[in-house]
Amino acid sequence: MLVFAIASVVEILAYYVPLLDNVLDTITTPAAVIAGVLLTAASITELSPLLTWTLAIIAGGGTAALVQTGTVIVRGISTTTTLGLGNFIVSTGELVGSVVASVLALVLPLLALILVILFLIWMMRLILRVDRRLPL
Repeated sequence: MLVFAIASVVEILAYYVPLLDNVLDTITTPAAVIAGVLLTAASITELSPLLTWTLAIIAGGGTAALVQTGTVIVRGISTTTTLGLGNFIVSTGELVGSVVASVLALVLPLLALILVILFLIWMMRLILRVDRRLPL
């Protein structure tokens, strides 16, 4: 448990180092999608394996990919506009958001679900807006 605690603290602190946070995003994006799929599959117990894995890939992997892509885009915009000096604000917002979402999921799960859905809609709009601005 101590090793995991130390690894978590080191990773959180690494997100406060400009450019290292972008490298970590590159590494963690596939890992986030895989974790989303596995956690969703593990929590669905009453369905057939085909339906379980289909839902896990679409819901768990899709949600994880959407959230991770959104944070990568926000951190990328922050890196380009502030040369990485504003990334600590993005990292702090991400940290606070994940703590609030975790606590809400335990205390008020319906409110947490509504906030996650609103957040996903916001991230989709952000991704689409950035995608339209990128040159082809």
